[in-house]
Amino acid sequence: MRSRYCAFFLGKLGRYLIQTWHHSALPDITVQELDQVSKAWVGLQIVSGTEKGDLGSVEFKASYIELDTLKIHHETSRFLFEQDQWFYLDGSLVSEPEIKISRNQQCPCNSKKKFKACHGKNL
Repeated sequence: MRSRYCAFFLGKLGRYLIQTWHHSALPDITVQELDQVSKAWVGLQIVSGTEKGDLGSVEFKASYIELDTLKIHHETSRFLFEQDQWFYLDGSLVSEPEIKISRNQQCPCNSKKKFKACHGKNL
């Protein structure tokens, strides 16, 4: 899960997601379309994880900033271990409230800067 988040964060999303998605669950989407997903990711919290044989699940919360709002992608993902690698099967989303960020509030990315001088400087 962390490696998938890092791919988002580093802007290397498309190719890595395609490589780590199980062939039986791969959506009809291209590397280029996945690369278009541009979010200001600011955090990852692993809530829990389980592993039973070749099946695993990870509950996580990945936070990102969209305009002046902090949003949380909360999901429980299922993975299958095959050919010495974990592959993503699917996930169930959990609804999370959105949090409005004021200009003078500390930026949620933990930069210790005010939002207006960090992720909010182009708003």
